[in-house]
Amino acid sequence: MAKKPSNAGSGATSRRLTKAVIDKLRIARKRNRGAHGGNVRKPPPPGTYDRRIFIDPKKFPQTAAHIRRAQQKGHPRILTKDSGNKRTVKQRRRDATRPLNEQPRNTWDRDEYPFASTKEGGPGSSVQYVWWKDNQGAGNEIRKQWAGLPQGGRVWVDTYRRPGDPP
Repeated sequence: MAKKPSNAGSGATSRRLTKAVIDKLRIARKRNRGAHGGNVRKPPPPGTYDRRIFIDPKKFPQTAAHIRRAQQKGHPRILTKDSGNKRTVKQRRRDATRPLNEQPRNTWDRDEYPFASTKEGGPGSSVQYVWWKDNQGAGNEIRKQWAGLPQGGRVWVDTYRRPGDPP
């Protein structure tokens, strides 16, 4: 009669397999985190962007919090301006906000990150309801800060105060 291996029936093999799968997932997540920013507090290397866009969390707390969460989940911190074709921007916004296709109440807007006016925007964007004044105020601030930036210009979207920021 053949002897059973010592780990037969104990679940040791499946535990080892599960650990191997978990390790692979952990490595993949680390790789993705590095590609998309990882530590969103740390500035990206110089030369990887043309301009910094600062969303002040004191003025626009809900929008800044949404951007931080989206970046921490792996959405890019550096975006490429692509707002020339209004039809394309409108389609990206429609695709991004499709998961929340019911119209919000008068006091709420759907905020998407990455922005619809960037190449990275569109399907797969992070979408969240935020107070309309917060969302529209942040949108105006973004438009002011990237005025004059050519199409294809790269911007670093930042929500953390840095030395030299206005009070």
